[in-house]
Amino acid sequence: MLDKIFGSEKEEKIEKLKKELEETKENMENLEEEREKDRKRAKEAITKKQKTDKELKETKHKIESLEDRIENLKKKRKRGKRTKESNPSQGKKHSHS
Repeated sequence: MLDKIFGSEKEEKIEKLKKELEETKENMENLEEEREKDRKRAKEAITKKQKTDKELKETKHKIESLEDRIENLKKKRKRGKRTKESNPSQGKKHSHS
């Protein structure tokens, strides 16, 4: 009689442990799926950041290039004014009637 009581308790305990094991496996699988999703999102975020950094660098280069062009145009304009001021006849055509 004691064997039957203790035997059924053992079986219940075994079933309970099997159930806990199955739940733990499911939890691990869910965690693995979440981890994989997080890894994918992180990779996408890094790729997006790298692309944005590259675009920012290119834009910065374009701005610097435009600033240099503006500066060169200003210098040319100043040189042109100085040349005309020092030699007023330059740039004017004499008309012979």
